[in-house]
Amino acid sequence: MTIFRLIKDSAFGPHQIKVMTEAYEATLKALHLKTGTEPINELIANKIIGIVQAKEHDPKRICARTIKELGRERVAHQFGAGHDCSICKQFAWNIFCVIVP
Repeated sequence: MTIFRLIKDSAFGPHQIKVMTEAYEATLKALHLKTGTEPINELIANKIIGIVQAKEHDPKRICARTIKELGRERVAHQFGAGHDCSICKQFAWNIFCVIVP
């Protein structure tokens, strides 16, 4: 799982790891994604880690905030003809792009 790979050498305690894991799984489920190594999975994991580092510890609020923050970022990307982003391919539509290819 992407989030475990990113936190394996960190100083997070067992409770924080449990909270992050629950939030990560809930976020993937809410976005209809599967666990994997796609760029969106790492982006979600990094967002969750940052939110937990900012002292949020409720998995439901972390999930909601992650999705909200991802939605804000998508407006920063300009779409053009022939848009070809791996995240958009994963979702099969060009409205959630957060990484410039």
